[in-house]
Amino acid sequence: MNISFIYPGNITYKQITPQIVALYDPAVKNTDDNTLYIYSTTVPEDSISFKIPFTVPGNLKQTKIIKTQTFTANQEIYSDGENEVTLLVLRQKDQTIVIRIPPNPKNVNDTITDIMNSIKPLE
Repeated sequence: MNISFIYPGNITYKQITPQIVALYDPAVKNTDDNTLYIYSTTVPEDSISFKIPFTVPGNLKQTKIIKTQTFTANQEIYSDGENEVTLLVLRQKDQTIVIRIPPNPKNVNDTITDIMNSIKPLE
């Protein structure tokens, strides 16, 4: 993972793969519905096609641009009518970061923006 970021002390950090980390509140049962995932990869700057390692139900339902200081960012919502997944896709040059917001984000909701704004690519 070629990024750094800050997260609160009450959140647990777990490295899943070299490119994926999980953040969750240890006071709440650690399930996929309560876990924030961050994926980091290198993709050519002019490429719009890259593999996201998260299960995405259905098709892209909504997208909107999010303002950040460092990245070009989009919020993307995928849905099959029953299940929904929200991704934040951050890009800067050839660095691409995908944050999968948990379906039940109340335990990490307050920290999502802080984490996103603290992400810095490493040289």
